[in-house]
Amino acid sequence: MQLIEWLLRFFAWIARRPTLKIRIVEDDPDRNPGGLVFEVENVSPTNTSLAPIVKSRFWFPKRGEYRKGRTVYDVRELNRELPPFRAKIFTASARTLPLGYGFAWFRVFEFCPRRGPRSRVRVRNASLEPLGVLRFTFELWRFRLTGIVQRATPFTLDEMEAQKRSRGPH
Repeated sequence: MQLIEWLLRFFAWIARRPTLKIRIVEDDPDRNPGGLVFEVENVSPTNTSLAPIVKSRFWFPKRGEYRKGRTVYDVRELNRELPPFRAKIFTASARTLPLGYGFAWFRVFEFCPRRGPRSRVRVRNASLEPLGVLRFTFELWRFRLTGIVQRATPFTLDEMEAQKRSRGPH
């Protein structure tokens, strides 16, 4: 009987813990204050807030080859409170970025709420198309083994903007 009660409490705790749904809206390294623009929604019934830093890792070109890079973004908004089921837009500024960041591939952004598990957003390149864990891992390993990146990327800025608009707000 106590086991059943314990299991019910455990599942209730899992259902109530804060979970974030995140969409990267813009990642412009040339925009000095607030180059990273993202939308965060708390999809749980409990309040939480966003930690003031966002960690990122990526592959960027340097001297004819791709190298691993890491950076930390500072969230610019002071009010980082996340009420339940309400989306908020935030901006963040990078502390340092390498010169080839605009051409970076396989970007992973890590967001930490004050309570609850970390959330990671994986994008392939500057088009900011979100990828699932399996597809991201498959493409990253293919890139690391062969040096070939995904071919189904837009060729012009107009195609990239049309692709962004077709994804909608979420």
